[in-house]
Amino acid sequence: MASALDAADLGPDAKTALYMYNGNEYMEAQYGCMKTRGVPINVNYRYLDEELWYLLDNSDSEALFFHSSLGDRVARVIDRIPNLKLLVEVDDGEGAGQVERALAYAALIADNEPTERIERAEDDIYMLYTGGTTGMPKGVMYASGGMAAGLIASGFPLLGVAPPTDAAAVAGIVKTAVEARQSADLDTVRAADARDRAVDRPLHPPPRRRTCDHAHQPQPRCARGARHRRAPSGLCRHHRR
Repeated sequence: MASALDAADLGPDAKTALYMYNGNEYMEAQYGCMKTRGVPINVNYRYLDEELWYLLDNSDSEALFFHSSLGDRVARVIDRIPNLKLLVEVDDGEGAGQVERALAYAALIADNEPTERIERAEDDIYMLYTGGTTGMPKGVMYASGGMAAGLIASGFPLLGVAPPTDAAAVAGIVKTAVEARQSADLDTVRAADARDRAVDRPLHPPPRRRTCDHAHQPQPRCARGARHRRAPSGLCRHHRR
């Protein structure tokens, strides 16, 4: 992915907009962009034409990755974004081919080799666009080095390991943690399945009803002489206190 961005003359500080649903392609495009010292731009997939145009224009985006099911919106605004050098369509099973000049994501990956690592700077920009609840979306800029340091300091303890001091150790630690979690989840599923098979129980057991031990239960009128709607606990409003 980084090689494809390089080939499109998208280098350091170039903005790449990601107008997609959650998925592998989103993360691959984001980190491919970071590998070239570019700036990935998040675009809410709920945005319609004018919001989409505004964000692409405001962010100075030069590349756009989008799911094919959102292609009709992209087709209506790209002529108003003259800076776009690269359009990449991710086929999610609906609406493919609506955008002229768009390259297929799978073909882009197949046609390019992994790029070599380059030296990156801690002050490379990561930009996050807010939802714009009080106006149009706004881009908030962060230094990527500080964000990475914060993620390492707070994230690795959640995996039960000490934060690494060498970046080369990160991939191995994450891989080991993920494999352990997957194995634990599988063991949990198997144990639950074994318990269910060992116990003969109805699929839908009868609901349990909690009752009030006062004399007025189950009469609708309590001892105070007033009618009260039962609370979910089964007790009236007075006796629940």
